[in-house]
Amino acid sequence: MHFPRQSHLRLRLRVDGLTWEPSSDNTGVAGYEIFRDGESVGSVTETAFTDSSAEILTLHTYTVEAYDADGNRSGWSTPVSVTMTGTGPLPRVIFSATPGSVLPGETVFLSWDSDGADSCAVEPDIGDVGTRGIREILPAGTAFYALTAVGPGGL
Repeated sequence: MHFPRQSHLRLRLRVDGLTWEPSSDNTGVAGYEIFRDGESVGSVTETAFTDSSAEILTLHTYTVEAYDADGNRSGWSTPVSVTMTGTGPLPRVIFSATPGSVLPGETVFLSWDSDGADSCAVEPDIGDVGTRGIREILPAGTAFYALTAVGPGGL
């Protein structure tokens, strides 16, 4: 299986679940495994998932990994974190890193776009950012970035 280094899964958080663009490889994608806080919570063949068992008022981080019929895996998507705290619709966000992985000294571009968010922040070490944008980053080593979007429906 060959998942190109330049391609990666980009999660979108919606009020009714997660969505992502289809992945591809040289033998075809058999499905996607969804992880909440590093633990598998399900597998699907489509590009959407609703987690009805997530605990409310708890921060959860989701990632998705594509796999083929031989069990080869793409590696985790860029993580998306959410806490369901309000009664209105949650902000919808797209957060990605391009390329999805780099070697020390290489540049990565973080990009985000939100709908229904009043504010966004990228951590670690970046802080408050607009509700959409692109930021060039030169990580010194292994780094994981999280986007927090706050809107009327919660965090």
